Amino acid sequence: MAADDLPSYEDMLVEALTDLNEPDGSAPKSLFTWMASRYPLHTNFRPSASQALQKAFKRGRLEKGSNGKYRLNASWDSGSVRIMALFYLVCIH
Repeated sequence: MAADDLPSYEDMLVEALTDLNEPDGSAPKSLFTWMASRYPLHTNFRPSASQALQKAFKRGRLEKGSNGKYRLNASWDSGSVRIMALFYLVCIH
């Protein structure tokens, strides 16, 4: 699989969370191990994947438990995120 054909790190993380399906969520290390076992990633992909994990959490796509593990946010709606972003841009400019 060529690098251009790879999904985004965020999409890989969502796929990992779906596949692992751990009831208490998944630790970042487990997610990164899953990603490296499924995709031909560079050996130093973890810092970028960690940033993608934090971004997805901040945008509300993921939830983070008090145990430090992540899970998918069942109520996440990408459409409302886009609408809020557009609203923000319109109000600012």
